[in-house]
Amino acid sequence: MNTEIFFVRHGETASNALGLLHGSTDVPLNDNGRLQASRVADRLAMLEDVAALHSSPLSRARATADEIGRRLGIEPTDQIGLAEIDFGAIEGLGFQELVGRHPELWRNLQDPSESDAAFPGGESLAGFHERVRNSLERLVKLHAGERIVVVAHGGVIASGIAQLVGEGTGGWGRYMVRNCSVTQMTWRRGSVALDCWDDVSHLDVVPELAR
Repeated sequence: MNTEIFFVRHGETASNALGLLHGSTDVPLNDNGRLQASRVADRLAMLEDVAALHSSPLSRARATADEIGRRLGIEPTDQIGLAEIDFGAIEGLGFQELVGRHPELWRNLQDPSESDAAFPGGESLAGFHERVRNSLERLVKLHAGERIVVVAHGGVIASGIAQLVGEGTGGWGRYMVRNCSVTQMTWRRGSVALDCWDDVSHLDVVPELAR
């Protein structure tokens, strides 16, 4: 039997709307994010035979997962390994502030071969990618032959896709996804396919949500 994971990025937060770097900071959904969570829950309610629902424990992800769980009749299970990267001293800065205050770090972050880049007081990219890989590989093994939903963060989903399809972490930036998008990965006979990526068609009911 196939193994399927439906990844959902959490709904929008005030930090997302303002372009602020909040990873480990527990920022709640804003009004727009709660509407997005309802829309994606409507979509996922059409899935059959969902075996489990796993979520980052951060409230923006858990609130999104709770909405999905109510529609599926499944209680979300928190997975600390699915939490967003810890930006350390960078938490709360905008991208332009990051470039201005930490130009060397910014240059390292732009270099796909730079695996030792680390946020001051936070996580290294290498440590983050390893955490994400270990967490997702464990879930794939635990739910072999089943269909599950995973609610997480943009960085976690991007890192997970890049690593699970065998590309490594160098190109993970290509797989960033929008708020409350759906991404589907399927394992068939030993191979893995990215069947759906960053789909926000379910948000078209309220066009301003798809941003």
